[in-house]
Amino acid sequence: MKKSIKILFIIPIMVLCLCGCSKGWKKSVQISSLKYEDNYIKGRMKNLTDKAYDLTITFKVKSGSLIEKKYCYELLKPKDTIDLECIVYDIDDTYKIEIEDVEFNEIEIPKLTTGKIDVETLKYHFADIYKEHTLNFTSFTIDINDKNYPYIDEIEYKNDEIEINGKITKGTNSLYYYETFDTKKDQLKYLNVFVYSKDEDFINAIITKLSLMRSIFTSSNDVFSIMQVLQRKDIDYGYCIKVGNWCIGTDYSSSDDSFISFSFNRR
Repeated sequence: MKKSIKILFIIPIMVLCLCGCSKGWKKSVQISSLKYEDNYIKGRMKNLTDKAYDLTITFKVKSGSLIEKKYCYELLKPKDTIDLECIVYDIDDTYKIEIEDVEFNEIEIPKLTTGKIDVETLKYHFADIYKEHTLNFTSFTIDINDKNYPYIDEIEYKNDEIEINGKITKGTNSLYYYETFDTKKDQLKYLNVFVYSKDEDFINAIITKLSLMRSIFTSSNDVFSIMQVLQRKDIDYGYCIKVGNWCIGTDYSSSDDSFISFSFNRR
């Protein structure tokens, strides 16, 4: 009996789950065995139903006697199979990862039209772009810690592009951003950021966070180079410096010394 139990634990299995009890999960959603790689819990997820869901996945991660819970949020379309990628920074690949619970919120499929759209429409019809945006701004929540994440004020869909703008505030400091995503490639094309602040610590924190945006850097070398460019005050207006896939411009020359702008253009 003991040998057979050990064999069962060694064989790779599919973890099948739906909210409620574990037996019910098997009827609706399928999640593969999981691994931790590049700061992400990764796997595959399949919806076995003709319904759309917002999922909240609770992971139990264990290292020795240390046991923690981690959370992930995914949108799952009817009959869809997706790559599950849940960002988690404070564990490593030695941790054992299990699914403790999956909560389901059934959603209506929003209608997509040209022009202004809401967050739910973006999230459903352009899931990869929504994920890119939210992951770009995840690190801002550490310092800002307000309830406005993912900081979206307005979204517009037109000509195979998604334009998103929003703001972030902390006391007297504020940041306004304008993103443009290519809907055919699901990638960021342009990013303009305007910072209003005289607080050097706030400005330096913004520079660091921009350098670490998921859509911007491709390697650790890029991060350092991007930070160096964003700190430069000698770049003439209308010019930019190429780093990786981007041409980056700065503007510290405003007569209002509390205003700084940064621009990223994909090349």
